[in-house]
Formats: sequence, structure tokens, C-alpha cells
Amino acid sequence: SCGINFDPKRYVLDDVSMDDLYQVWQKLSEETLIVDNRSSEEFDSGHIPGSFNMPMGTESKHLDTLNQYKKVYIHCRSGRRSQTVFTNLNILGINHLVCVCHSGMPDWIKAGYEVEMASI
Repeated sequence: SCGINFDPKRYVLDDVSMDDLYQVWQKLSEETLIVDNRSSEEFDSGHIPGSFNMPMGTESKHLDTLNQYKKVYIHCRSGRRSQTVFTNLNILGINHLVCVCHSGMPDWIKAGYEVEMASI
């Protein structure tokens, strides 16, 4: 399981891989957001095109943005930060999350999926 779900009556899909996330990315809609929990520097060095950078620890600043979507996929480098962010967002009342908790950007890159870099 990814992080802690405080409401046992609510099902949370929470153990998807980067391969699963790739499938979501290919069909990305206006109702879905992919969130990258890595630092700004890590994000700038390569991220999923169209993803939103929300470094761990900044969750409370982005609640309005997150609430604009029906489903929010969260990922990081290895899954550890995503697990923490998943728990933090649950505490803050965000309950439309999908967590990539055992995979991350290195797996996306290794699979040869498209990566976007920050323009300098």
C-alpha cells in the first residue's frame, strides 16, 4: 500500500507502475493530472511531458490545483516521496489519488518513454 489511507470505507488505487502510468499518460484527459514529487532541480533535468511539479513538502500550497481534477497520479524517483505525499494529501482531504509507490522516473526513462527537459 502507498502511504496511509485514514478512511477504510474509501478505496484508493495505489500501487501502479510507471508502465501503468505510461498508459494513463497516452490517454491523458483534462480530468487527470500527473504530479511529480521530486525537487525542482530533478524535475527540470527530465520529467513526464505535461506533468506538474509539486515537490514533497509543498502539498498544502497546491490543494486548489489538485481539486480541479477527478484523478491525480503521484510519482517521484523511487516511490518513497510519493508514499509520504499520498499520506499528507489524505490528511488534507484529497481523496482522488493514485500513487506510484514502487517505481519512479528512472524506470520511465529506462523504458524509453518520452521525457521533457526544462528549457534554459
